[in-house]
Amino acid sequence: MKTGQMLKNRSVLMILAPRGFQDDEFGKPCELLDQLGAAVTIASTRKGALHGIAGKTTIAHGTIETYAADDFDALLFIGGPGADIFFHNTAAHRLAQAALIGERIKVLGAICIAPVTLANAGVLRGRRATAFPDVQGLLAAQGAILEPHSPVVQDGKIITAAGPHAAGEFAHQIISALLA
Repeated sequence: MKTGQMLKNRSVLMILAPRGFQDDEFGKPCELLDQLGAAVTIASTRKGALHGIAGKTTIAHGTIETYAADDFDALLFIGGPGADIFFHNTAAHRLAQAALIGERIKVLGAICIAPVTLANAGVLRGRRATAFPDVQGLLAAQGAILEPHSPVVQDGKIITAAGPHAAGEFAHQIISALLA
């Protein structure tokens, strides 16, 4: 199978803040997933142009309320200072929770401050995880087993990463989990 076809039958929902997503945390995984043939859909709190902190612009295909976890093989919450918009967002929590139930458990990823959304959704309770240092205490407060010095942590189908320096490793872990 050609490298560009490795993930041909896989679909990924990437969830970004409308303003203030972290460019590398979005760009590195998205580029690699695309190169390997995955169908990537981008969602936010609104459709249209989304703006990263370093100037990257992308387009949200729809709002998070319009998507169901069952329609994807992986759901990825991207960090950056704007990602706190999802910390208490019920639609984001619903997606995270739905990814881990049913016949086919999905790959669920979050990077930088985005693991707080997973923690607030209750899906990190009793699970190993990491996040950007400033928010690690919020994960622990929700029952996550914190691995504060690990750049990327995988616990079953849940993959968390500490920030932009881990974006490449995060992308590779997501791809490995999709291929497993």
